[in-house]
Amino acid sequence: MSEFEEGYLKFTFTDAKWPAVRKYDDRSNTVYQEMRKHLQWEKRGTKAVDFVIGNAKECWFIEVKDFRGHPIENKKRMSGKGELPLETEVALKVCDSLAGVIGARRNPSMSEEWEGIVSPLIDPKKTVKVVLWLEYDDTRVTKDWDAQANVIQSSLKKKLGWLTSKVMVVNRKNMRPDFGIIVENLPHGGESARR
Repeated sequence: MSEFEEGYLKFTFTDAKWPAVRKYDDRSNTVYQEMRKHLQWEKRGTKAVDFVIGNAKECWFIEVKDFRGHPIENKKRMSGKGELPLETEVALKVCDSLAGVIGARRNPSMSEEWEGIVSPLIDPKKTVKVVLWLEYDDTRVTKDWDAQANVIQSSLKKKLGWLTSKVMVVNRKNMRPDFGIIVENLPHGGESARR
């Protein structure tokens, strides 16, 4: 089992399903840090998803957003009316992360470490999925967010059509056991994550 904390969530990836798991946006990820160092162009910077996971049949890019406790601040992001709509932000992160993963596989010093993730990316018979893990409150302010999550999923699917049609917006309420991912709450210690 591989365990990682992301904000106020703990992600556990089962080894049987996910033998290759990388916390992609982590400071210890040499690939991402090298990209950031060399590609901090003007305003955009380099983006990264939270996790890249793989097995012999598929590769998933997972971006985690925990909007619990901050419904007002994140309403514009959910509705696509903010400065950078959520689905655009996620699509950019996937694009940059994909480039980083492919680059890592081509780098002799990192090649072996990334093989289990890159293999499904370059075989058109294998599956690439993009998952937006979106946690939000069930409150009056967010009652329409379930419908909005479906809109985000459709928009994200269009933006990433060049890579895959397998796009999901999920959370702890609707995750399936066959994902091979267990997600648990961590104590909040005050203000919840707004990432």
